[in-house]
Amino acid sequence: MIHLKISQLDGKTVMELNEADLARLGGTIGDTVKLDESAIEIVSGESETERQLAIARQVMVDYRETLDALAR
Repeated sequence: MIHLKISQLDGKTVMELNEADLARLGGTIGDTVKLDESAIEIVSGESETERQLAIARQVMVDYRETLDALAR
């Protein structure tokens, strides 16, 4: 059985997992863990949607003035 400890770190609620249990689950630091009532899923790295949103945010920063002009 794997145990998680719920604590606070820098004002955020976190679930701590020791490295041996993380390895048992096949995860690494930076992976996303998805939980529901019946399953646990570990997703390696960024999802495609997160990657696309990061690109869109950067475009909005880079082209702010252009986007403001187009919005008028």
